[in-house]
Amino acid sequence: SSVTPVPSVTPELSVTPVPSGPSGSKPVDGTNLKVGKAYYNVSKKGTAKYLRPTKKNLQSVKIPSRVQIKGVTYEVTSIADKAFINNKKLKKVTVSDHIIRIGNRAFQGCKALKTVIIGKRVKTIGKRAFYGDSRLKRITVRSTALEKVGGKALYGIHKKAVIKVPQNKLSEYKKLFRNKGQKDTVKVKKR
Repeated sequence: SSVTPVPSVTPELSVTPVPSGPSGSKPVDGTNLKVGKAYYNVSKKGTAKYLRPTKKNLQSVKIPSRVQIKGVTYEVTSIADKAFINNKKLKKVTVSDHIIRIGNRAFQGCKALKTVIIGKRVKTIGKRAFYGDSRLKRITVRSTALEKVGGKALYGIHKKAVIKVPQNKLSEYKKLFRNKGQKDTVKVKKR
């Protein structure tokens, strides 16, 4: 007589449900949240920090003014330290008008970076922000709020680089950008 085999029981996989809070519930402070092509960190103040891109092969990046996370819109006000460090493909960066701080070493070692546009509200460019970016030739500063440029922020940028700044801030910004590691041939000019 033939024996009917007993079907082997596959244990059910336990699935941890993703918590779906009510729409408008805020993400936990300090969590790294992926939105689009980047990771963000949300602060208690209700602002977001751009942490890093999801991929290192992006050639052009526009840091957004706002980001929507779980149905809540946050202003993106800073770029984290080392956000793009040693990103070898990046050629162009546009920093939105809501960013107030560009972190230390944010774009250090971006060997292909040629063009940077700095938004209207940036107050701080961190230490070594563009350190070793040997092809960086054009920095356009739209901000009239710039107060601090960190040490060696421009060390090793292209020797013929031009930093274009708002006309009414030319003399002030010339002082701000002085001795930040760049060659004497780097010029600060009005836009």
